[in-house]
Amino acid sequence: MKPMIGDNSHKLTDRQADALWGGHIRIIRAIDQQRKELAKKRKQAIKDAKNDLGSVAVLEATLKIMDDGDGVLAKHKVTHDALVRSGMIHVGKGDLLDRVDHEQETYARGKFAGLAGADPVSGFSGGSVDDQTWLSGWKEGQAIVRDEFEDAMKKRALARGQSPDTDEEPEDPFKIGGDE
Repeated sequence: MKPMIGDNSHKLTDRQADALWGGHIRIIRAIDQQRKELAKKRKQAIKDAKNDLGSVAVLEATLKIMDDGDGVLAKHKVTHDALVRSGMIHVGKGDLLDRVDHEQETYARGKFAGLAGADPVSGFSGGSVDDQTWLSGWKEGQAIVRDEFEDAMKKRALARGQSPDTDEEPEDPFKIGGDE
């Protein structure tokens, strides 16, 4: 029974309630299946990264920063402040944690975002010096992946004794979501 204009009955029939329940179950099961498939792909990607890089600790930390950058940075700022307060590092004396100036840090953050395939949004006022510096870094990161990724993957395949020219197309690092 289709609702009619002016029908004030908001109560579902038993069949409607069953259909709604079944529909939600189907949606959630489809998502769970996609999650399982993605988990398998992620596990393989981590395995490949470990083979290529030797260790994935830095990679995992980088992924965590991308997922929860503010929380990670806040945690490390607190650690930095505690180290300064305890006298273990001396701010302003060329210590390990304070080597770059604002411009270098802004460029490095942009480059990191470009390498990671993040959107070209700096968070600074559009057109400002900081925005331009960040975007320059972002473009550099994008260029590195665009120009070097395929060759790097071929070299790693050769190092593992695999043929770099397989019938399988390598994953496009610039592909977003379901783009075809």
